[in-house]
Amino acid sequence: MVGARWAAVIVALAAGAAPRAAGFASVTREEAPPAPVVRPAAGGVDQGGGTPRPLPRIEPEAPDRALTLRANRVRVVIREQVAVVHVEHVLQSNVDRILQARYLLPLGARAHVTGYAIWEQGVRLEGELMDVARAEDLYRRVTEQEVAARPDASGVTHEAREVRVARDPGLMRQMSPDVFDTHVYPILPWALKQVEVTYGELVAARDGRCAWSFPFHLAAAFGEPVGEVVFDVTIEDAAGVQDVACPWPGARVEQEGGRARVRFEAGLVAGDVGPFELTWRQGLAPLQAAALAHRSGDGPGHVLVRVAAPPATAPDGAPLDVVLAVDASGSQRGPKASQQARVLAAVVDALRDDDRVARLAFDARPTAVDPAPAAVGDRRDALRTWPAGLTGKGRTLLAPALARAGALLGEPSPGRRRLIVLATDGVTEEEPDDVLAAARAVGARLLVIGSGHDDDPELLARLAEVTGGALWLPGLGERDLLWTVVPPDLLGRPYGEALVAGDEVAPGAALLDRFRDAAVTGVVLDDPSGTLVDVFAPAVVPAGGSIVFVARYAAPGERQVTFRARVDGQPVDAALTLSLPAVQEAHAFVAGLWARERARELLRRHPWGPRDPNRAEVVALSLEHRFLTPYTAFLSLPDAERRRMLLGARPPDRDPWRFESAATPEAETWALIALAVAAALLLERRRRAVPARAAA
Repeated sequence: MVGARWAAVIVALAAGAAPRAAGFASVTREEAPPAPVVRPAAGGVDQGGGTPRPLPRIEPEAPDRALTLRANRVRVVIREQVAVVHVEHVLQSNVDRILQARYLLPLGARAHVTGYAIWEQGVRLEGELMDVARAEDLYRRVTEQEVAARPDASGVTHEAREVRVARDPGLMRQMSPDVFDTHVYPILPWALKQVEVTYGELVAARDGRCAWSFPFHLAAAFGEPVGEVVFDVTIEDAAGVQDVACPWPGARVEQEGGRARVRFEAGLVAGDVGPFELTWRQGLAPLQAAALAHRSGDGPGHVLVRVAAPPATAPDGAPLDVVLAVDASGSQRGPKASQQARVLAAVVDALRDDDRVARLAFDARPTAVDPAPAAVGDRRDALRTWPAGLTGKGRTLLAPALARAGALLGEPSPGRRRLIVLATDGVTEEEPDDVLAAARAVGARLLVIGSGHDDDPELLARLAEVTGGALWLPGLGERDLLWTVVPPDLLGRPYGEALVAGDEVAPGAALLDRFRDAAVTGVVLDDPSGTLVDVFAPAVVPAGGSIVFVARYAAPGERQVTFRARVDGQPVDAALTLSLPAVQEAHAFVAGLWARERARELLRRHPWGPRDPNRAEVVALSLEHRFLTPYTAFLSLPDAERRRMLLGARPPDRDPWRFESAATPEAETWALIALAVAAALLLERRRRAVPARAAA
């Protein structure tokens, strides 16, 4: 997918001569290092068994480069906007010492690793999924090597260090919602080592056009051209595949009906060519829907539902109608209030003169300073300094404040977009569900500004998420809404240390520009019969994109459901008929997608760690449906090491993420048929004169 957060997988990341990262202490052993190995001749064939078949080496341009990327092969099947990606990286050692390599793989926010393997002595060592603590302990016991500490933030790391004992496991863990970490060991002197990773992800769409990308440009981290580059992408969609495009010179596109194939093969490709990108148009018209279902027995079934969202009512970059809603309760006194005031001043600085702003202070009751949003114009200084003059008193009630903010915004105005900037620590006596319901009812997106200390992070994150917004904590910047939002040591810091200097203190225009773009929010698939349970969907998608729901169903049969959403704040709905099969052995990946979304939901309810009450369920979902979580890890071990560690036989290979090769778009079962929803229905909704809500 295009965009940093939806990047596919970072290409190879282990590079030589980089300093050791924290947690990579040197390993001291009494054994003497192995004798130097004679360097192979230029272009010689590697016989070390670290690849499926012997491959000729490539000669690095820089003689001091410890590791180079011999091959980057990516094979992808994309069906109904679900991508399963298989990546092969072949690393080449250019030194006469044994190395351990570690690298991070940043994936998209809704991606999930489903397979991992390394090659040793000509044998593919499939990774076994197990509890992460057990995997880390076995890795240390086998290799006597340390594993890196979990990083606090995602990024690219380069690590290749000399070790003394050659054992041969591989370890892969999940470090954060979209970053995965692998240790590859050993990389023998002058040898090749193949690492394989399989992952799945949902492909995003905007204005009816899907986009998938692989950030090949990050291969430039090696400083050398990649010896062999292969991309082989198959796209299938029962709704049709049209206008496939790939900007890479030399890429071949073959297209027929509902299927397309894109292939690229070359040698010695530099990373500076940019990411490998594909775009295509899927055939669903606005408010049309289609689905795939899976049910293998008497238990619950799983269904994936795609709905094409309506187009936007205004172009991207529209001006904003904003309410600054600031918590002035007793818990906000002192440094917390001053920190929030500084962040709010930065928000005001990022506004445009044609934006309109109203102010609202609240504790147990909301008090509006302005009768309605008015143009920023020459009010900027007054808006900047206003929050600093508020004094904290009383208790906090968020639901009435959100309702009053919605009343100040009024109904959506043509050509404008609505935003509530909610500055609060989230500490309230209200039921969280009541607060979230109030946020949904407003129909505006929320930029939630925490205090950076002593917040209710789960409630703040949920407020941002259910409205398709963002969460900002002073001193910490924009926080990930998928897992824990506060570093675990934050509550132990003095207030002054919670705020740090730098860009993270001040959200700028780039963050506000996100709210200026057309978006679909508040998506719901309503089933009055209660057959659909645990329905998961993205909180926000681009207007004209595709909304992908995954859900369980309790019983087969036809069900009438209703799709509801807001496009630029305007309500839109469509009646749909859902046909749920009693038996459908194909599409097992749909059950895996649901399980992964369920695990994500559980992980964001509590900070992940040993005290997470949902840990057991997350692990069970991971092991049953084979995908990586922060509580599980893939460990690759040869049979000799398995016997030595008394681990028993290797479990049989199982790939629930495999697409059935016999299936074709024409043979796919369309489990969902949209009823005739005329465009006039949508236009009529937008023409209705809805009285503005009375001010509270």
